[in-house]
Amino acid sequence: MDKKQMISFGMIIVFIAVVIIFFRDSETDITMEVDIDDERIDYIDVINLREENEQLKKEIENLDEEYESSYFDLMRIIVDSDLVYELFPGQEATTIIYREVSEDQYTLFYKDKHGYTLNVNTRNAEPQVYFHFIEQAEYNEMSWSGVASGDSYTIGGFITDERISKVQLLQNNNFTRESTVVELDYHFDVWYIVNDGEVPTEDFSTFMIQGLDENNRVLWEEAFEGAIWGIW
Repeated sequence: MDKKQMISFGMIIVFIAVVIIFFRDSETDITMEVDIDDERIDYIDVINLREENEQLKKEIENLDEEYESSYFDLMRIIVDSDLVYELFPGQEATTIIYREVSEDQYTLFYKDKHGYTLNVNTRNAEPQVYFHFIEQAEYNEMSWSGVASGDSYTIGGFITDERISKVQLLQNNNFTRESTVVELDYHFDVWYIVNDGEVPTEDFSTFMIQGLDENNRVLWEEAFEGAIWGIW
């Protein structure tokens, strides 16, 4: 092979090498662009999926609220009718002592073979009140007991002294909460207080339950010590 042929052959090899390198770099750039585009597409898809997920959550929450509201309205209608007795397995032994129904709340107080029970349900509110009364009250007295349900605590009892119009709870000599009194037009009234997280529940507090008349005179009181209202 003469000198000219060697030079020509060398130039051909260099040219082929340059072409190979060029196309290899081009493929890498194309691949990178595709990868980048794919990443952009994936990122956009993720954003869209997140938005769709949030929308679905809102729709589910709305459905839950609609269901709860519809269920509440159904129960409100039942409580306000004779169908209320169908709610109790032993309906023959159940006596409805008091019921009150409004647009956003229904109250039901009844006696069955287990004793007295108060049920107060409010639309879109937690906690609901389901309280079984344990301690009966002597004449011209008050009584109290307590029950825990989930994160809420309910304390309540009977009022047989017709002069008592309200009940309050003190914790470490500080006013904590005034009760709700349900006037039954019966030979007693009932009262209850729900601790829904607003009432402090520090350990080993001193508590005082007081029954007051309309002039805020204390007609009945009882103190106790303990943790979490001292009764659970």
